[in-house]
Amino acid sequence: MKDMRSYEIKKILKKKYPGSVFRVRIDKYSLGESINIYTDLLQQLPERFNQICWKIEIGEEETTEEERRIYFEGRRILEENKKYEDEIKSILKDFWHINYDEMGEILNGGNTYLYICSLVG
Repeated sequence: MKDMRSYEIKKILKKKYPGSVFRVRIDKYSLGESINIYTDLLQQLPERFNQICWKIEIGEEETTEEERRIYFEGRRILEENKKYEDEIKSILKDFWHINYDEMGEILNGGNTYLYICSLVG
């Protein structure tokens, strides 16, 4: 039986982002569950971004103008994706929760995690 929360989540997100695509999957397991939201709001990073990012941030090698362009475009995409992820987590705050102990460690059992992923890739 399909978890009806997925329909409710889609409806909420479609109201906030009417032109976007959302796919919601809820996976349940013995110690909790995860809500996975796939959306076209998140952009893919440019090819080779991780490799170039490492190269630039370590600063061990010279970089080309093209590599710097890819790097700054990738950083812009990361910031924009983070903005959408934070907005969606805030909108859906009643659907997910994580329990912590007094030391800040995540407790096992009963947690509902929320993951927002790119629809492509």
